Amino acid sequence: MTSREIIDQLQQTTCWKEGTIKSLMNRLMQKKLIDSIDKTRPYQYITTIDQKKASLDQINGFIDRICKRQVGTYLNELIETSALSQDDCTLLIQTLEQKRALAPTEIPCNCPIGECHCTHTNIHT
Repeated sequence: MTSREIIDQLQQTTCWKEGTIKSLMNRLMQKKLIDSIDKTRPYQYITTIDQKKASLDQINGFIDRICKRQVGTYLNELIETSALSQDDCTLLIQTLEQKRALAPTEIPCNCPIGECHCTHTNIHT
C-alpha cells in the first residue's frame, strides 16, 4: 500500500488527521513493524510482522500486566463473551484438559507487595 492509500483508509475509519497518521507510520517504521519497499515516491509500505504475532503480542502484553492469579478469570470471561465454533470449543477443551494435568493447585500472586488488588494477598512469588 502507498502512504496515500493508508492515510485515506485510516481517515475513513478514524477521526485522525493526516499528520497524526504520518507520525504513526514513522513510529511504526522506527519500531520495525512496517517498512517501505521503494525508496522513491510514492512509497510502498509492507508489514514486517504478521497479524497473528501482533495479536498474540498484544494479548501477552495484557496478561503480563495483570495478577497471575486472575488470568483464568479473564480467560473465562473472554470465552464466555466470544463467538466460538464447536471445533473451537473442542480445541479449548482438549487444551485445558492437557493443561489441567500439569497445573499447580494454586498460582502465586505476582502483584507488588502492598499494591495487591487481586484479593489473594496470602500467596506471593
